[in-house]
Amino acid sequence: MSRLTLLFAMISAQLGMALAASAETTMVVRDATPATGQALPEAIVHSRLAADVLNALKEDPIVELSGLDIRTDDGVVTLTGSQSLLLASDRATYVAETVPGVRRVVNRLSVRQAREADTQRLESDVRYALLTDPATAGNSIDVSADASGRVTLEGVVAGHVERQFAEEVVRSIIGVTAVANRIRIASSHRPSDRQLVADARQALAWDAYVDGRRIDVAAMDGVVMLAGKVDSAAARRRSIALSWVAGAKNVNASQLKVVDRRIEEVSEDSLGKFELVSDEQLAAIIRRALQADPRLRDSTVEVAVQHAEVTLSGAVDSLLAKRVALGLTHAVRGVGSVDSQLQVPATAQLFSDAEIEARIDRALERNSATRDAVIGISVLDGAVTLEGEASNWLARQIADTVAASIRGVHAVENDIVVANGRGALPFNPYLDMGPFAWVVP
Repeated sequence: MSRLTLLFAMISAQLGMALAASAETTMVVRDATPATGQALPEAIVHSRLAADVLNALKEDPIVELSGLDIRTDDGVVTLTGSQSLLLASDRATYVAETVPGVRRVVNRLSVRQAREADTQRLESDVRYALLTDPATAGNSIDVSADASGRVTLEGVVAGHVERQFAEEVVRSIIGVTAVANRIRIASSHRPSDRQLVADARQALAWDAYVDGRRIDVAAMDGVVMLAGKVDSAAARRRSIALSWVAGAKNVNASQLKVVDRRIEEVSEDSLGKFELVSDEQLAAIIRRALQADPRLRDSTVEVAVQHAEVTLSGAVDSLLAKRVALGLTHAVRGVGSVDSQLQVPATAQLFSDAEIEARIDRALERNSATRDAVIGISVLDGAVTLEGEASNWLARQIADTVAASIRGVHAVENDIVVANGRGALPFNPYLDMGPFAWVVP
């Protein structure tokens, strides 16, 4: 056994002992509202790590703490209880994954129904969302729903990214309690295992939010296999998503471990230097990232790089596409600054201001995050102004993104006021711009 392997083994043992020591008697945590001091229903945690998870969940505006039970076992967090929104259940997982010391999250949260679902209306809302969302427009997807709010998706799409985007769009719709994704990926020429490895390595190496130097990549019979270490469960999820390169049948990350860097000290020298590339190579990496995103399929983006300073130019078909292009470019390791000269062409001949307003209104009405917001919409020559009040910053942010996703919109002025006056949390790439995230900064 090498000295490095022995060191890793010793550190892993220390980590196990530290996590085992964190298991304590059950703690009941009450959260008092600042305005009234009235105690909310209890959330129950069973360890120090569970308390850390609870504190992180308290910062999320839509996760409900009432009746939430958080248990940990050797870094594996199990969430039980219920939420009123599927979006809240999903965010509980994503938030918990960002907590140091969490290796994996098991989500056993159920989604409550206020009443039996109107299946016809729910199916109509889902079809409309898939038809109008930039990530899924153009795909032929069959939709069915049952009285419990469970939606089943079937059909064929070009790749895994398109399949995942379809599910993400549906999970945000009010009334949806679960999604059965039976969408198949069109069979086409499969790249060689060697090509899959090369593509996955590049995706990991040039992402600004994971450390690809710590991840080994292999492939067998079309399955990408990951091994190594990442700093958090959130980084592990992102690494898996990045490794779903074109042509991959699956991604096996059973050997990709989460190791808390607070316990395992790894020197930068032992990892080696990040690869340096020319401006031409950096431009090629950015172009590849943009071409892989279905939200940019109808856009023509030119990329120029000089001394790591990136200029994006060309035409995009929506304001959201412009934001996506910026977000994806910023996420490439090695990018210094980004100058956006992207233009959203005027589409007045296609959509009137009244049509744009109606589309935004319907999208906001069906989105579970904005369901309780009172939002006024005005449109003048494709420039949208949003006014009114939202109960939290996430609803305000999603309303902005929904408006930006509508074709014909070239600008959004967001004057929505948050009822509690609380601003958004600092940007978190694992929550705000994951490969399949709805919200793009």
